[in-house]
Amino acid sequence: MSSPSPIYSSPTVRDTLWHAHGLLMCSVFLVLYPAGILAIRSGGPLSVRHHYLLQLSGSALALTGILVGYVTSTGIVLWHQYVGLFLGLAIVLQGVAGWRHHVNFVRVRRRTWVSHVHLWLGRGAMGLAWANLAVGLRLR
Repeated sequence: MSSPSPIYSSPTVRDTLWHAHGLLMCSVFLVLYPAGILAIRSGGPLSVRHHYLLQLSGSALALTGILVGYVTSTGIVLWHQYVGLFLGLAIVLQGVAGWRHHVNFVRVRRRTWVSHVHLWLGRGAMGLAWANLAVGLRLR
């Protein structure tokens, strides 16, 4: 009598890396970045510090997640991957724009054109990231 075939096989290293990629990206775009946005909008005495710490942590984890996705891929062929690489660039630009906004704001005590770039790049990146999360979750 033959034994039945296993229903579940143990995950490969590549499967584990894909799950790590998804967990990192979901954590960043669904928890850390929104928490950083709420922090700056709170207007409390530590709001700027909480904002940049959450956004910096999120950016480090997002760039790590992008690197894991890139290394695990056999090639860049899916729109999900192109959008992910574009978001990586947007994250770096967003950090630079946020730092420049802060420097300008401390000096002139009002928003400048860099402030508006920072706000709108962030809004656009979040919307694009949420769409890309949905696409990524459908890949597996």
